[in-house]
Amino acid sequence: MEFIKVLAKTYGNYLLTTQALKVAETIKKDENIVVSLGKLFLVDKLMDTATWLMKPEDKE
Repeated sequence: MEFIKVLAKTYGNYLLTTQALKVAETIKKDENIVVSLGKLFLVDKLMDTATWLMKPEDKE
């Protein structure tokens, strides 16, 4: 089970990071400032989630 968790965290982090980069690249193409700010917020949340996935689990 531990191996599956490691794979899920690694690939989850990779997928979230690549998705955040794709969204960030489209920000400069937008003319509307509200859409750009929304995408910036989305990128921030995706990167936070990717960082959270890579944190070691707390052991009790």
